[in-house]
Amino acid sequence: MIREQRDMLVDLNALFVNQLTLLMKSAVSISGCDNVYYYTWHSDKKEYSLQKAESVKPLNVASRFTATDEIAKTLAALGQNAVVLPPASHVLTSVIYAEVSPEEQPKSLLFSAIFFNNIPIGFLLFDHSKPDFFAASDLEQATTVSELLSAQINSFQYLDLFRERCDLYSIMLEVNTNLTVAVSKEDFLTEIGRIAKYFLKCDRAVIALRQDTFGTRYIVDAIDGDPDGLEIGADFPIERTLVGRAIEKGRIQLYKPESPPPIYGIYKPGDLDDYPFNSAVAFPLTNEPNSSGVLVLEFSESHEIVDADIKLFGMIGLNLGAALNRLNMYEAMKENATTDALTHLFNSRSLHERLTEEVARARRYQSALTILFLDLDKFKAVNDTYGHLMGDFVLRDTARIIKENVRTGDIVGRYGGEEFVVILINAVADDVIKTAERIRDRIAEYQFEMDGQVVHVKISIGVAQFPRDGDTEDTLIQSADAAMYATKRKGGNDVTLYQPGMHPKYNSQS
Repeated sequence: MIREQRDMLVDLNALFVNQLTLLMKSAVSISGCDNVYYYTWHSDKKEYSLQKAESVKPLNVASRFTATDEIAKTLAALGQNAVVLPPASHVLTSVIYAEVSPEEQPKSLLFSAIFFNNIPIGFLLFDHSKPDFFAASDLEQATTVSELLSAQINSFQYLDLFRERCDLYSIMLEVNTNLTVAVSKEDFLTEIGRIAKYFLKCDRAVIALRQDTFGTRYIVDAIDGDPDGLEIGADFPIERTLVGRAIEKGRIQLYKPESPPPIYGIYKPGDLDDYPFNSAVAFPLTNEPNSSGVLVLEFSESHEIVDADIKLFGMIGLNLGAALNRLNMYEAMKENATTDALTHLFNSRSLHERLTEEVARARRYQSALTILFLDLDKFKAVNDTYGHLMGDFVLRDTARIIKENVRTGDIVGRYGGEEFVVILINAVADDVIKTAERIRDRIAEYQFEMDGQVVHVKISIGVAQFPRDGDTEDTLIQSADAAMYATKRKGGNDVTLYQPGMHPKYNSQS
């Protein structure tokens, strides 16, 4: 049975290939790896077959891993879904590297298992030409990608099994397919509204989401149809309303004026008095108590909702909930990959990517580009005197002050530790000095207060302009860094414009 289930994954249908391509392209973009390969088990050949590859600069990788079923078994024994395989230092290394062409071996490999019905049926292989490229965060990202792919595989396989059994499942296949490729809640609702209007002649479809798992309020997240007094973002209590009951009980709730249920309103207490629709039905997004939200369909005219409709849209509601969870996972994965967890600014990797893009754009269009390199003065003393919680608090508020004092289109990132970088697009250095001085003054004047303790800090800033002070990403950063350390040598709490001959770090005090 295990072999049969594995073999199902070799012949990929077009819809799954579509999703697989999008997911693998996202994985390459987010992780920064050179290539990612998707292999699945073929029991007849006793090997893993290469099904798909997404590459930045393709390597000559074997199309199959012969007789390497032990890979998944070894992972299971390790209790991990993903491992980094540095050369000659891991139990799996010899198995994996033996299958990669010796003509151009990657220096770093990351392996992540894929499951169907909790059975390992394949894996993703990430590689990079640099040694020790992958970190713990990349393991988490790879595991997330593999879990998403496993969920897609399970979804498509179950839909294929039931697709031809009845019209209901055929409709569900179409809905699930469209929900899978949707990229926003508005897209989800448009698809739901289309199906609902076709089958049930409903006049409005609404998605309402609970604010948190056990919270007492929910918000109106999306509306398809005439809002008629209802607003996206409206915040209501879960209190004996149609929406509230569907959320609390995790069961479908109906409203008909001729036999009103014991509720105070549809969305909020008291709204039945001027409710513009004849009837409504609320489908929970999960079929258990404390649902994450509901899909509400509303009808201006009297409409008989039969059991088949209830089953169909009950399943659509559950698919919508699963689709929203997938969207949230994608958004969280992207957010974690590009954002510094403490300050919520761009992290170092994302900052370098954006700077590379902006330098290339400035070179192409011969436009202005200036960067600020900022470093808090004597920040170590804050940690040593007040502790790291206070230090983290200072970093968060510093990030906020910097962001508030530059333009909306400027790019702000945490370079590392107490260092920050601002990329100012279409701005020359002479004009940027005032911006830098404003940031310096705001930080020097600010009282960083936490739990009754007040800290004052100052900041050193260096300014460098492309291409005068550096015509590449690295040389521009080095020049701004050197200007910042020139500020440090002068005692800090100042702004320095880069001049030839400045050098970073020497004889400076941080």
